[in-house]
Amino acid sequence: PHLLPGRRDMVLFVHCVNPFGMAMGRRYNELGVDLNRAAIDEDAFRQLIAAGIPKAYRTVYNIANPPFLPSDGCCEQSCLNLAIARTICCQGFSQVKAGLATGHYVEPHTVQYGGAGLQPS
Repeated sequence: PHLLPGRRDMVLFVHCVNPFGMAMGRRYNELGVDLNRAAIDEDAFRQLIAAGIPKAYRTVYNIANPPFLPSDGCCEQSCLNLAIARTICCQGFSQVKAGLATGHYVEPHTVQYGGAGLQPS
């Protein structure tokens, strides 16, 4: 890369950091890890793992990982929407947001699992 005289910064464009996911049309890599979630430094990652499942995540687990995906019928979707609304009303939006943002690092079977360490891909 070429830098401008007197400048020490640059912009690097990376076409694809997850070739497996791109080929499969998915966010996760070949190990089932969502690389978009695995973007924190190692110290922060270790702290999240050591802390275990966050209390905030336990309150949103069922809406983040529903036991079924709504079909074309509106009844199932309506039930899921009501569960989401109820959780936000009872727990508060900030608590729900915090739970969703941190819980995926410790639950390997979730949709957006952040992995148990640095990923090879």
